[in-house]
Amino acid sequence: MKKLILLLLIIKLVSANVIINEFLPNPENQKEFIELYNPTEELINLKDYYFIDKSNHTIKIPEKVIKPSEFIIIETKAFLNNDKEEVKLFQQNNLVDQINYSYSKKGYSYSKINNKWVLTKPTPNEGNKLVEETKSKYNTSNTETNLNPYSNSSEVIYESKQEKSTKYSFYILPIIIILLLFTKWNKK
Repeated sequence: MKKLILLLLIIKLVSANVIINEFLPNPENQKEFIELYNPTEELINLKDYYFIDKSNHTIKIPEKVIKPSEFIIIETKAFLNNDKEEVKLFQQNNLVDQINYSYSKKGYSYSKINNKWVLTKPTPNEGNKLVEETKSKYNTSNTETNLNPYSNSSEVIYESKQEKSTKYSFYILPIIIILLLFTKWNKK
């Protein structure tokens, strides 16, 4: 029974993670930032989290506990390129999330809406929004403007190709380790 409780605790700790929810690579009258979001029901300590870009520049995220459904803004100060950039979010040496983009528009951020990247006006520290200009440009039929990043109420405007291949990759290694540990415990 103790082994099962320990196994469930390990699974819960492994699955709790933040995501990149929005980023502003080409600011107009605002500061460049990456926004993190905690989609879990757990408190998450950001102590061992950091970003690495494609040129291997690193930004260590300040130690802070992020609450469930909370956003946190990390000012990146010329860390993000305006085009052809890849940024990875790590916890210790584990890849948690990553972004990949080929262009940006001055004053617009990439926001995750319905697990897709949408180019829209920045909404730091709040739910991502489609503005009327973005809706009409892409002829979306969406009438709701304040969107939760996990709702099903928006059309795909821009989807990161990288996102598809890495969506569940973070969970594979920990699950394999847990299964190996569980198998080893059962043999004893």
